[in-house]
Amino acid sequence: MIRFERPQISMLLIILISGLVLLQMGLSLSHQLGDVPFGQNTLGYLAELISDIWVNHSVFEMLFFLLICFTVYRMLQYIAKQSYLAMKWNLFIKGQVHGKLTKRWNNKFRTWDETILVLRESSPLAFAVGFMRPKIVISTGLLDLLSPEEVKAVLLHERYHCQFRHPLKKWITGLFIKSMEYVPVIKSLGAHFEIWIELQADRYVMKKTNSPLILGSALIKLIKVHNKFQMVRVSFAEHAINYRLQQIIDPDKPIAATLFTGRCVFISSAVMLVMSMIVMFQCV
Repeated sequence: MIRFERPQISMLLIILISGLVLLQMGLSLSHQLGDVPFGQNTLGYLAELISDIWVNHSVFEMLFFLLICFTVYRMLQYIAKQSYLAMKWNLFIKGQVHGKLTKRWNNKFRTWDETILVLRESSPLAFAVGFMRPKIVISTGLLDLLSPEEVKAVLLHERYHCQFRHPLKKWITGLFIKSMEYVPVIKSLGAHFEIWIELQADRYVMKKTNSPLILGSALIKLIKVHNKFQMVRVSFAEHAINYRLQQIIDPDKPIAATLFTGRCVFISSAVMLVMSMIVMFQCV
């Protein structure tokens, strides 16, 4: 088992591994496309390309080509699904914004660069949304549930996510995780990334409030509501609950969050090795 506390390293490793997979796929695909001269008839070219792959390439090359198609399909599927969900969320947010409370909370934290949106919603919501200029979204249900000090702790937590563009980074990691499930180390790195951005956001809150008590109180209240109503969307209380509670109870104790196991590394290495061998065989 391997452990470390920097989500930036997890993110970098995801990008490097995914980039290597895409590079090998690109080399393989360019080789296969180069075997067939492109004509003006696109359908004819595709038919000839498929025929060439079927007749003139090995079984492993054909399987690798199918894997490339699967990966591209999953990427496009993920982008389409996330775009649809983002559109729905944006419409929901625009339709539910509580103008008076939104103005009040933005005035209260006018020194912040991040915009705070308060929604007319009885369920306790708290999350960061947006890629280039993330916003903090909370609900009237959250304001009713928590004390003003606890609300501030939630806002600080989400502010940390906004400052480090975590919504965008989570979208990118999700794209590679969903499209490359055959490389399990990417999924493990993604889980490690999400755990540690939550833990670091909590550390930011505890540093700003000089105490873990307010954060702990808010987190416990949100956990109770989340357990009672499973449909509640509270990013503040969804991820890495056990690790977060452990950190709040004993902030000085190291968190033993496993990065990935040896089995995960072995399977991923085997997959990457087979890909490399196929590409090398094509180039010979």
